[in-house]
Amino acid sequence: TYPMWGQLIPANFQTKASFSVPLVMQRLETIAVNKDESNILKLYFDKTDKGEDVCNLKYRNEDAVHYELSTPVKIETGSGKIAINIQYLKEAIKPFSMCEIELTSVSSPMKFTGDIKGLTVVVMPMFVQW
Repeated sequence: TYPMWGQLIPANFQTKASFSVPLVMQRLETIAVNKDESNILKLYFDKTDKGEDVCNLKYRNEDAVHYELSTPVKIETGSGKIAINIQYLKEAIKPFSMCEIELTSVSSPMKFTGDIKGLTVVVMPMFVQW
């Protein structure tokens, strides 16, 4: 019946990564956000020069305070980037202790699954200049 939620969940992905939610939440809590702003956080999933899998988190608030943090992840396939509202990200991952994110493109929904069987969270991305 309407709405057809299954159509919102991407069936395929280009990037899949898993991470520790407490570690990512710790990183996110260090970023000072303002509830009146768009709070766009850019996520970049890639390998370092040493071959380590990381997610680089980049955020800039309206006061021109710039945050660049990284957190270890396990990238199962590809590299990728996406932008998301930081508050939406926190809400999406907070039920899990371990989480997987699947990315299709910068304009497609993100799919979050994890260590809670049957729970899938889908979040729409923010449109930004890269």
